[in-house]
Amino acid sequence: MRTHAIIIACLLAASPVAAQSVGEKTGINALVGASPSTADFVSQAGISDMFEIQSSKLAEERSDTGTKAYAKQMIADHEKTTTEMKAMVQVGKVQATLPTTLDSTHLSKLDTLKGLRGDAFTKRYHNDQVKAHKDAVDLFQRYAKGGDNPELKAWAAKIQPALEHHLKMAQDLDK
Repeated sequence: MRTHAIIIACLLAASPVAAQSVGEKTGINALVGASPSTADFVSQAGISDMFEIQSSKLAEERSDTGTKAYAKQMIADHEKTTTEMKAMVQVGKVQATLPTTLDSTHLSKLDTLKGLRGDAFTKRYHNDQVKAHKDAVDLFQRYAKGGDNPELKAWAAKIQPALEHHLKMAQDLDK
């Protein structure tokens, strides 16, 4: 398996155009540090925001006081980034389609959360938040470094520190 990953990484590194065409869902772009395409970035960032908002609304109902405060901030911050990205697409500065539903991976995570209560819910929500924000930081960092839309690239660079802060907050939830 590792050999296959190394071979794929070498092939993609040798051809930046090919690396751009590989979807984010395969994980190859993250593995080799390639920037996602604008379409992939908008899709993954939009899905990430939707998951953050929906899972955090559940946390506001089902979790402890500290987690509820974190969830409230996640809802506000991710609604803001959704609005900003939507505006760039609507005025034509970014040529991409915004997602309208969660992908199967995030939908499965949300369904799992819906079935949990109490400490089991809180623990799973915390773990999901750490993973989601690690992924988001990586996605935004890669697009900010190598994205092909200058306005979206600048926006990703502007948002990345907030996502890093969210990650730190998520990691601190269990302390």
